[in-house]
Amino acid sequence: MAAKSSSTLIDVLITSQWPTDIERYLQVCPPGVRAISENGSQLISKLAYFIKPRYHFTSSSLFFERQPYRNHQVIQEMAKHVTRFISLADVGNKNKAKWIYAFNITPSHKIPRNELIKQSTDTTECPFTGLEYLKEQRDSESEEKPNQYFYDMSQNNNSYFGGKRRRGRHHDDPGKRKNDDKPKDPCWFCLASPDVEKHLIVSIGDHSYLAMAKGGLVDDHLLIIPIAHFRSMLEVAESDSNVLVEINKFKTALHDYFIKQDKIAVYFERNFRSSHLQIQVVPVPVNKSRDLKELLLELSEERDFKLNEVNEDLELKDVLSTGVPYFYIEIPAAKIKLFCKINAAKGFPLQFGRELLAHPRVLNLGDRIDWKDCVLDRNTAEEVTAQFRKNFEPFDFTL
Repeated sequence: MAAKSSSTLIDVLITSQWPTDIERYLQVCPPGVRAISENGSQLISKLAYFIKPRYHFTSSSLFFERQPYRNHQVIQEMAKHVTRFISLADVGNKNKAKWIYAFNITPSHKIPRNELIKQSTDTTECPFTGLEYLKEQRDSESEEKPNQYFYDMSQNNNSYFGGKRRRGRHHDDPGKRKNDDKPKDPCWFCLASPDVEKHLIVSIGDHSYLAMAKGGLVDDHLLIIPIAHFRSMLEVAESDSNVLVEINKFKTALHDYFIKQDKIAVYFERNFRSSHLQIQVVPVPVNKSRDLKELLLELSEERDFKLNEVNEDLELKDVLSTGVPYFYIEIPAAKIKLFCKINAAKGFPLQFGRELLAHPRVLNLGDRIDWKDCVLDRNTAEEVTAQFRKNFEPFDFTL
């Protein structure tokens, strides 16, 4: 549940027990609160800490509404929403303590991010931060989570190994492989997964990797993919600055590579019906970039998916909250950043990004919109990958 909650904001959590330590950081602790908290559940504390609900309701012998607490560490992490903890008294209690609570709530996905993260002046630190039982959970997760990899790019060995990544292509100690870095669920893009298409990998960094797209729209259609399991760029921006920095380094390297060929890189992401972040990278001739923004807006409206512009001084994380399904297209060389929120009930065309770029006024590749129609045989795919890897080598910062 905690893993899923990272991409879906939880508005309301209802538990039958109190979490332990909920009274931490209170300047004044009402009578009876500490005793109930001490008899609470560490599991509920862990749950509240990891899923970060906006409201947490429970019950006890008394009514208690805690000051809101923040779900991020100031300065160290990107701002998040606060949690409001409310305990209702027993119905019909003899002390006539409050046992009913009425409030209006707007679903988080309908609230602008700048409104969602607002904090009142009485907001406290998270009461669960730094507690030993949470540290044990974090340590356990870090032992299981694949972090860095090195990869043998030689033609006779397509294997990859867990462990400390080394610069260069050849490695002399295959005996240090880790065989336990497997994702709990099958994923085509987790580097530790047996399902990953290893023959399409171009370059591996410390936190992300570059691969040829399977069934690419053009020959040099690429994917930038985080090694760890993130669902969207919003998650990356919120959780790990190292991953974000390295993804941007890949973007810069690809820009420098394509501009030498009179092309500009178009990046797009669909955070909908996709469990692992993939940033699609498609080069477009420079002479097609002049009217590209107007064309993209026009084409999206034709498909009834209106693209909205992100101001030049803002990032996607400034206009969308984590958990909101979205489509995002970015063309840094043309100073274009466009997005649309996806209505999950209404659906969304999964090939929308390819449709836009395949249009006759852009790449004119209407017969290549569906990636399944463009899949190369294994030998050809290996040759295309090897050729791109060789061409890209002068720009590859991982070497």
